[in-house]
Amino acid sequence: MGLISDSAWAEFEAKQQRLDGIKKILETSKLPAGVIEGVDAGMPLAQLLKRPEITIEQLVPVLRPLAAEFFERSPEGLTSEVRNELKSVETEIKYEGYLRQQDRAIERLKKSEQRAIPQWFDYRSVSGLHARCRRS
Repeated sequence: MGLISDSAWAEFEAKQQRLDGIKKILETSKLPAGVIEGVDAGMPLAQLLKRPEITIEQLVPVLRPLAAEFFERSPEGLTSEVRNELKSVETEIKYEGYLRQQDRAIERLKKSEQRAIPQWFDYRSVSGLHARCRRS
């Protein structure tokens, strides 16, 4: 349709792939011993990230060797672009349960909107509705 340039679309798709890659690493990798004080080793990183006191920045030392290609854009420290992408993944993981619940509510609403009110339904039998209908 020509609403977005090919290069902008390619960059969007590349970003989505990077985010998906980091998310998969977080879901499949476990915390090594001694990285975060007071946290047991062996816990999946994504599960650990769901804790409110844990941030994605704390996991960067573990993620850097696992996702070298992702971090090569940010060899020293974290550039704002890399930090923003990491924060996007963190937010998605932290609020995944709420997002799933919201999706289910949307699906229920869509199903209820498809239900038609039967022709035989007597609107006058609904208290409150009848009074408003008389006023209009």
